[in-house]
Amino acid sequence: MTATRRSLLAGAVAAVSAGSLGACTAGGPLDACAAGTRVAKMGDRITPIPAGMGRVWFFRDASDGPAWLQLPIYLNGPAVGNSVSNGAFFRDVPPGDYRVAILGVAITGRLTFTMAAGEERFVRTKAVDLTGPANVTGILSTWHIAANLVDPERGRAAVATKVFTDSPYCPS
Repeated sequence: MTATRRSLLAGAVAAVSAGSLGACTAGGPLDACAAGTRVAKMGDRITPIPAGMGRVWFFRDASDGPAWLQLPIYLNGPAVGNSVSNGAFFRDVPPGDYRVAILGVAITGRLTFTMAAGEERFVRTKAVDLTGPANVTGILSTWHIAANLVDPERGRAAVATKVFTDSPYCPS
């Protein structure tokens, strides 16, 4: 590799680190979320499911891919939050059919389900390195976020250990 190419690559990595990865460093906009309150300690700040609605929880384990990868999650079109490592948030929705989409670099993770009034659904997101285990750095990987439904008992237990990352409760 020539010195010019090395310099360009170093500049690109620095720009990415300062921009999108900066959110994961001390003082970044998501720093408070990363060190925020666990769902289990939120108490009555998490309101009951409103009458006639259902609740969809989205969560990601800390071991499910790099923390800097925080792709948006879409529910029936609009973005509802980001897939944050060791984070969880919810949306209250009317009964009906739903499609979760997570747009990555190469492919889209999709999941569909039906929601009933009073029901809670738990969507686990997981970062997947499509370049495989041979890429030890993870920096030049092609990442994708997969989504799958988790049964309510496992979902509640998992969500309780996560940091609540919803913007009204997560200072910037």
